[in-house]
Amino acid sequence: MFQILKILNINRHFKSEKKQINLGIILVIINLYIFVQFPQYSINIEVSHEKLYKLNDFLDKQCELNNQILKELLYNQKNLEYNLCQGLNVMKKSILSINEQFHKSSFVISRRSQTRKQQARAIIDILGQTKWDKELVLEHDLPELFRDRLFEIKVCIVDKNGQICESENSFISLRLFTSEKFPQTVEKNNRGKSIFSGEITQSSFSGKAHFRKISITDVSSHFPQQKFILALVPSNNLIKPLILDNILVKAKKIK
Repeated sequence: MFQILKILNINRHFKSEKKQINLGIILVIINLYIFVQFPQYSINIEVSHEKLYKLNDFLDKQCELNNQILKELLYNQKNLEYNLCQGLNVMKKSILSINEQFHKSSFVISRRSQTRKQQARAIIDILGQTKWDKELVLEHDLPELFRDRLFEIKVCIVDKNGQICESENSFISLRLFTSEKFPQTVEKNNRGKSIFSGEITQSSFSGKAHFRKISITDVSSHFPQQKFILALVPSNNLIKPLILDNILVKAKKIK
């Protein structure tokens, strides 16, 4: 009896048609065995046959369901691996792009810094000042500049420690230059008149100077690079001039 049940268990894994034939044969054998050995249980044989078929059908369906679930899991895993791979590739390209842009930006900034240093050296050469123990600094940033519109500039004379030299007095003048590699002095506007309006020379008092009601009489777009370089030049050669680059002067303020 044990051997027959073992054969029955194995036959669950056969293909459908062959499995049904073998199962039928096995059930017949079981019926005969039970009828001969245990005639008192032969009444429930048909019921047992039906239960075995139902159990076998349930196991088949469960096996199919498990196979389907396994296939879906494998498919989802493949999709996950593919999406992860694509995401890593996109991230790699983004990092490479950012790195390339950073190097380009650094190169441009480096070139601009180099150009500004060259311009400053050229202006210093024009002014003929090379050694200082003090320097001029702005008290506040310049406002947005427009042609013929008045503005003011406040500067201080400071030592190497950044302290205002209250005992230092000097005449300070405004000078305007083109924003070329080798700057040129700008004295006239396109109409042949002075590029400045107002008093462009002031004397410092207690280490400070204040330029009031001055203006630039032309737009920077009429000149090379469409920008100016503004220099504040002290009469004392031991005071470093203040050089302000990238000065834009617009035609008028748009409301």
